Amino acid sequence: MAGDTPRSGCTPTARDLGHDWLFRRTLQGHRARIEARRLRPGESLLTLMIAGAALGLGLVELSATFGGIAGYPMAPWNMPRHVPGRVTTVLVVTPAGMLLAATGAALGAVGIAQRGPRRRVSRLSAAGLAACYLGLIGGFAYDLVVLLLF
Repeated sequence: MAGDTPRSGCTPTARDLGHDWLFRRTLQGHRARIEARRLRPGESLLTLMIAGAALGLGLVELSATFGGIAGYPMAPWNMPRHVPGRVTTVLVVTPAGMLLAATGAALGAVGIAQRGPRRRVSRLSAAGLAACYLGLIGGFAYDLVVLLLF
């Protein structure tokens, strides 16, 4: 029958008035919510937990690095360094901040190693690993520039 297929519109027509229209509309919304909750290829619950931690640690490290460049102190993650022969004080990433990024990079690598059921790489784990490496490389580069130029 033509009336058995769900309609895409939300306004009922004259022949759809009744409980069939309501049932089809509810079922269509339920299917859309199920599709939205499915994991992406390469992700499992374990990779999502590990990758979330790695991405969080990487973003903290990136914010500490860019905060130091901008002159914004973040107490445990960057520290002031007095430049000899100059009046200025620059903020560089602390060893604890570098350890934080290294831990996040290790978690991102574990998330990539724990591939999902389809043996694909988790995008969130790759983003966490990239954020941690950017934080590490940016922190080291900024520390080196401060050391060499000032």
